Amino acid sequence: MEIIGELVRNIVVLLLVTLLLELLLPSGEMSRYVLFVMGLVLILMLINPIITLFGSKDKLPLYQPTDYTASTETILIDGGKLEERLTYAALSQHDKELSRQMEGMALLTEGVRTVTAVAVSDNKGWVLQAQLKLVVEAGGNQAQIETKVKTILTTFFGVKAENISLEIKEGTG
Repeated sequence: MEIIGELVRNIVVLLLVTLLLELLLPSGEMSRYVLFVMGLVLILMLINPIITLFGSKDKLPLYQPTDYTASTETILIDGGKLEERLTYAALSQHDKELSRQMEGMALLTEGVRTVTAVAVSDNKGWVLQAQLKLVVEAGGNQAQIETKVKTILTTFFGVKAENISLEIKEGTG
């Protein structure tokens, strides 16, 4: 009798959880999969007592309590390392794209032939430093070009003027 009472209690709990999940999940693909999995769990719950009644001493293990603290700590450590790697990769890509944008903006300045830029940002994406190498037309006003490029970088990218390093050369590029 105890087995039947436990079975009924488990089925009622499973049905309540299923109904709750069905209400919370939007209709569609995910809802179908959740209902399918819950149906499999229901079948296992029904089979488990039947096997027990026919003399099997081992129940089908639906859940085996185990101490997972060691593996949890390992997973958390590995997750932290993965987060660091992904953050570094994202910031590196951000700096590359930022450098390309700075090059494009500096090329809009009259008299600038070619630009090579390197941008360095912090972990939030704010530009800390910008280094640009400019090749300008011969005979151009380098002071005026430097002022225009620094104004563009401070205005569009929020770089402080003292954190902008410009190397200007005359020539063709």
